[in-house]
Amino acid sequence: MIKVDLKKDLHSELGAMKLDIQHEFPESETTAICGHSGAGKSTLLRMIAGISQPTQGLIQTSKHLFYSDKFKINIAPEKRSIGFLFQELALFPNMTVEQNIKFALKNKNDTLLMNELLEVFEIEKIKKKYPIEISGGQKQRTALARTLSTQAPLLLLDEPFSALDPTLRKKLQNYLYGQQKKRNLTIFLTSHNYDEIKYLATNAIILEEGRIIAKGRPEEILNSFFK
Repeated sequence: MIKVDLKKDLHSELGAMKLDIQHEFPESETTAICGHSGAGKSTLLRMIAGISQPTQGLIQTSKHLFYSDKFKINIAPEKRSIGFLFQELALFPNMTVEQNIKFALKNKNDTLLMNELLEVFEIEKIKKKYPIEISGGQKQRTALARTLSTQAPLLLLDEPFSALDPTLRKKLQNYLYGQQKKRNLTIFLTSHNYDEIKYLATNAIILEEGRIIAKGRPEEILNSFFK
């Protein structure tokens, strides 16, 4: 289990807000994190990744203690073995599509995985282009391919398919689903697409003003949320 017990003072669209989350997330499964804009979804992912620091709390997996204010532990993001897809994508502007992916590749000489990602994500033809030269959907595919190239056991995916057309979205959902099963990945996923969540996630939580208001299987807690 991944134990999260976090508090953080925030300023949301609605004003000052205190994020206060306590939950144990299952490992080797996909958990959807849902909530309206400003509920704290992205902030939660950033704290798990180590990019944003809680006011106080604990982040602990079955193997690692990432953060503890009690024991003054705060492992650097690059040492947490986490793959993180930002909503803003954060591609390196001075690197080509291929270079962006290779930068994160666990084994820099793994041409087999590199070629697989370029082919599956349909970016082989643009691999020599820079981010400024490609579309929003192509940037998102590049960023997701880069995240998967890390081969990290824990992936934090913030709206990973939002800019894709339905056909490509489904294809890459299938690929992610297959990778999760093949590698026993733990995935935290934010999405505003109910069908996507039902297909990919076995668990879900709903955040409201920085707190969990519901938790359970997607089909049990999300029907009313997405109406």
